[in-house]
Amino acid sequence: MKNIPIIGKILSILLVFGFFVVAVSFYTTGGMRLIANRYTHLTDHQAEAALYLARSSESLATTRASIAEFMISTMDASNQADLAAINVNEQNFGSEMDKAAALDPADAAALRALKQRDTESIDNGCMNAVNQGLNAMDDPSMLSAQAVFLKQCSPIFPGLTRGVTAEAKRIAGEVETDETALRGQTSGTIKTTFLAVLAGLVLVMLSAVLAVRV
Repeated sequence: MKNIPIIGKILSILLVFGFFVVAVSFYTTGGMRLIANRYTHLTDHQAEAALYLARSSESLATTRASIAEFMISTMDASNQADLAAINVNEQNFGSEMDKAAALDPADAAALRALKQRDTESIDNGCMNAVNQGLNAMDDPSMLSAQAVFLKQCSPIFPGLTRGVTAEAKRIAGEVETDETALRGQTSGTIKTTFLAVLAGLVLVMLSAVLAVRV
């Protein structure tokens, strides 16, 4: 290298360092892009699915409350309003479960199966009480319908709510675990980039010293 002018040596070293910086930049941006995509998936899909499951649990509670209101109502207008509320709350439950399944394809089959089980449980467990309530014309028949509600319908809701809540907590736990892993991956990418640039600078300085001496 004695025959190479000093400016040529320096430019050669800077050129090599430039390629090195470009390579590090590709590594960093690629890693950060993957992390950003995963964060987006978590916030736009799994976290949102857990939110819809929480809402579906609330719809179960309001469905039970609507049926309870219907069982104690004595006015025909109030009965019709309560029946409409029951239908709306059941539809909301199904819609929220469907949205959760669509947002979380990995758990979609399990969520749809849970929705079907819960819907069938409500229909099978509460249909008799609701029909008796519709046909109740006096106090004894109303009391009989209410007894059926308390025995067959009302007790199924705590279990249904626990099942949906457990799914929501499980998915939320997966989101938290993935977020922790992504934070670690982000920290690792930053540290690797910093160390790579630092190592590159050290090599450039050493190369410059050697180039001057040779």
